[in-house]
Amino acid sequence: MKKLISLLVLFYSLSLAQGWNNTVTTSINEPNLEKMDLAANASGIHVLIKKTNGNIVYYYLNSSGVVDAGKTYTMEADGDFPNIVASNNIVYALYKTSNNIKGKYSTNGGTSWNNLSNINTTANLCNGVDAAYEEGESGGVHLVWATRDNYPYFETYYYRLNASNQWVEFKNVTDHSLAQVGGRPSVSFSSGRVHVSFNTSYFDVS
Repeated sequence: MKKLISLLVLFYSLSLAQGWNNTVTTSINEPNLEKMDLAANASGIHVLIKKTNGNIVYYYLNSSGVVDAGKTYTMEADGDFPNIVASNNIVYALYKTSNNIKGKYSTNGGTSWNNLSNINTTANLCNGVDAAYEEGESGGVHLVWATRDNYPYFETYYYRLNASNQWVEFKNVTDHSLAQVGGRPSVSFSSGRVHVSFNTSYFDVS
């Protein structure tokens, strides 16, 4: 059975208050979708999916939901946990494959992509990767992931991608005490702060 990805776009107007426009059905025909993430910036809407066969595929859509087939790009043959974030001018795609977290970035709206340095992780089971983008010199891409490095428990880790596209400020987030462990991480930020949440159960569930 074929599945079409539908896109719901939120518009905000100071004069008309807040409202949702109609659902737009895109031309992305993907019967094997497993996971999906999206981001939007000045150039359009950027979608990163994982197929059931492990392919990590990028799609570009304009604000009306029309897909530019010329920008569709398979980033990885066998990956997981697709994440895509964007600044005004740059798009970052991140995902886990084998014992690495890989990333690519585009400065021309998804037309071409450059590789980021790989982050080496363990080959242990991973149960989550999340990313958020923060504008500003001290911002960049905030990245977290969790691997089962304290069996049967997961440990959550953090890196920041700076303006020079270097991974800096590595931190094992769950190292504050011998009893603190956790996976299924998510990341966000506020002024001068990075916020990471994680699940303290050893079960591979949220």
